[in-house]
Parts: sequence; C-alpha cells; structure tokens
Amino acid sequence: MGHGAAKKFLSENEIPESIKIIDLSQDFRLKENASIGNREFVYGLPELNKEAIRSANNIANPGCFATCIQLGLLPLAKAGLLNQVYTTGITGSTGAGQSLTATSHFSWRNNNISAYKTLTHQHLHEIGQSLKQLQPAGDLDFSFIPWRGDFTRGIFVSSHIHCNEELKDLIQLYEDFYQDHPFTQVSREVIFLKQVVNTNKCIVQLEKVGTKLVVHSITDNLLKGASGQAVQNMNLMFGIDECAGLKLKANYFSYTMKLFDVYPINDITIVKARGSYVWDKNGEQYLDLYGGHAVISIGHSHPHYVERVTRQLNNVAFYSNSIRNPFQEELAEKLGKVSGREDYQLFLCNSGAEANENALKLASFTNGRKKIIAFKKSFHGRTSLAVAATDNPAIVAPVNETPNVIFLPFNDEASLEAVFKAQGSEISSVIIEGIQGVGGINVASESFLRTIRRLCTQYGALFIADSVQWVMAAVVNSFRKTMPA
Repeated sequence: MGHGAAKKFLSENEIPESIKIIDLSQDFRLKENASIGNREFVYGLPELNKEAIRSANNIANPGCFATCIQLGLLPLAKAGLLNQVYTTGITGSTGAGQSLTATSHFSWRNNNISAYKTLTHQHLHEIGQSLKQLQPAGDLDFSFIPWRGDFTRGIFVSSHIHCNEELKDLIQLYEDFYQDHPFTQVSREVIFLKQVVNTNKCIVQLEKVGTKLVVHSITDNLLKGASGQAVQNMNLMFGIDECAGLKLKANYFSYTMKLFDVYPINDITIVKARGSYVWDKNGEQYLDLYGGHAVISIGHSHPHYVERVTRQLNNVAFYSNSIRNPFQEELAEKLGKVSGREDYQLFLCNSGAEANENALKLASFTNGRKKIIAFKKSFHGRTSLAVAATDNPAIVAPVNETPNVIFLPFNDEASLEAVFKAQGSEISSVIIEGIQGVGGINVASESFLRTIRRLCTQYGALFIADSVQWVMAAVVNSFRKTMPA
C-alpha cells in the first residue's frame, strides 16, 4: 500500500492479532507512529534490529534510500564517530514512487539527471532515528541531497564525514560490524551499481583522503530497498533461513577464481624483500622474523641465490626426474658430506608434508606394518597420511581418518613404553618433531628421543624425524660451535 494507506486500512479493518504484518509504507517507521491499536511495529532493518525482528509480529519495512544510507553509516554510529554527515545519492526511475510524473517518463530520464527534495527527503527522519539508536550522545547534523538518475534500478550513495581514524581500522570496524549479516558486504575494491542490481545485497566501500572519509554504499531499491528486505524480515519472523528465497544473481557477476582459504590472511601486501627486511605496498619496512614459514632461511634476494637461479632459468627451468640432473647429484653429494651420511639416499620433494607422506609410506613398505605413533599437538602437513598423523581434527577430512595412528602425550616415555609393549609387532613407525612448531615451541627431551630410538630398534619400527625446526636449530648450533671465538 502507498504511504498513508496502510494506517488507514488497519484503522478501518479488524485484522486478527495472529496475522503477522510487514508494511512497506512509511506509516509506522518512526517510533512516535509505531503503534496502532494493539499492534506495535518494529523498524525492519535486520542489520540494526535483527533480534527484535525475530520476535516481532509487525514490521515497518525501511525506505529504499534510508536502507542504503544507514548501511553505509551504522558502524560509524556504533563507534560514536559521526558528527556532520554530508550525503548524496542517486536512484533509478523505479525509485520515483507509484504516481505518474513527468520525471518518470523515459523521454525525460534518458541522458538526463537532476536533484530533487534537496535536504528535505522523507527518509531523513527514519535515518536520524536509527543513527541515534546507536549513537545517542551528541548532536548529529545530517544533510542529504538525492538525485534522479538515467537508469532503471539501483541506488548509489556517498556519505562524507571528518574522521581521524586509520582506513585499515575503519575497514576492520565495518567487517566486524557486518560479520553476522549475510546481505551486507564490505569491499576493498571500487564498487559499481550492477554488482547489486537484482539482489538483496548492500555493498559498502570506504575511501579516505587526509581526514576526509567517504563511505559508498549500493543497493537495489526494489529488493534490499523494498520487497527483498521484506522477505528477509519475513524469514527472520518465522524462524527460517534468513537467506531463503534471496540467493539471487546480480546483473553483473564475475567468474574470477578466488584463492582457497587455507590460512588467516594478514592485511599486508609485501612488494619488496632484501636480506632480513620486507616492505609493503605503502613503503612500510618490517624486520622479517617469519621468513614465510622459515623457508627463506638465507635472507631475501641473497645475491648468490639470485645469480644461480637466474642462470639456471636462462638454461633449463624444469625437466623431469626421468633424465640425469647433475645439480641433483651435486646436491646429494654435498648434503652427504655436510651431514656425514654419505651412505644414505636423498629423496627430493617439494614440501615437508610430501617428505613426511613418503617417509611414512616407505616405513610401511619396509616392514609391512600399518600402525603409526604420533604425538599430541603435532603438525606434519596437510597431505593424506601426513594430516592423519597431525593432531588437529579441524584439518583432518573424514577420508583421512584412520584407526592406525596412535597419538601419545609429548615427552611421555611411560606411555610410549606401554604402547610398544602392547602393540610393538604392529608399529610401523614413530614420527616426531624434535621441536614442535605449530603446536607451540615444545622441545623433545634427549631422554625421550633416545627411548624412541631404542624401542624402534627393539621392535623393528622406523624412527621418522620431522625436522624442519629441529634441523634449523641444529644448523645454528653447529655454526655456533664451529665459529671462532
């Protein structure tokens, strides 16, 4: 019903109180007008009043401009950062209301634009009410200039305030605020209207120059600004999936492949690295104590490393292990001499997980047994058998679960002795990190390692040393011992 008609209809007709109502007019949006008879209306902006909507029987659906503007400003209000707000917004011809007017005709709209209801738009009051709900203290000065646009659907709003906060902190503020709201997203890229047309989404983008913060927000005025939000409210009222019926595809959508979410991503983009230092895209310098999982142990861009890699890339970048490779043979010879293990064989692979995977398989091939002893808080990799021997159920898929891995307390010799005594003839291998990394800096005692060695020899099991951290410590210790005083 149009504005004013809903209130008139309810006053003239007796509707059973068991009937839930969602009203799209502005008749009940303001608190002073939210009651009629025994009915009390809740303002239906889920990002603001989700819990109240769940238990409500009557909803006043927000206005289209009001929705888009508020979703751009609510996190700032919650943080008490709003002062003077200057907002402009442009809407398509479907946002012009039900009445026929000269400005809704195609011939007027085409290749044309104009401001309307400057500083007097009817949504100002409900916007102010919501912002005051989150930021009750202080005076809020809000100014809004709406525009008629040369397109059919959608709203694009830009709000400008003075703000001293860092942009990265503000983005985090918005992401935290909207983390439990499926239809409002924070973009770190430039946004445009076609990303939301035909959806119930709102996308927000922040830009900052000096102390001036601009918040852009975009919605489809017919969906998130009207009927889509009404369906979202209905879902919440009836206790069903909030997104039911609203999984819609935008006019513009991208098939750009996303990176698989493996690790929590720190919001730093490294663009340069030298020695023990790295620099981000903003020129900030960092002392690199991380080294990419301790991979860059010789420092970044070491001249000898760069020269040798460049020389090889200019000759042969890659070829199969099915042909002789003098560099692999040279590496095997040097590692044998350095380690004092010339009688060993070298298996070259790409990662610690792959090394552990093959070590566990080789052990089983060697003695024909199935059971593996690993330890609490261990991390041996994410590949099939390596992850099965890792004490982290969150990364072990059902297909990797096996009763053949026995997890024992770290540094507990009595438990180890007991398992070997009970199942020694079934134990294929024992895998241990001499220094646990992911599970915390836990160091295996010399006595514990000697007990593993003794029991493996006694029962015919293989001792597998997962030694990324361990070897680094041993190498450092070796250099310390051989360096002149």
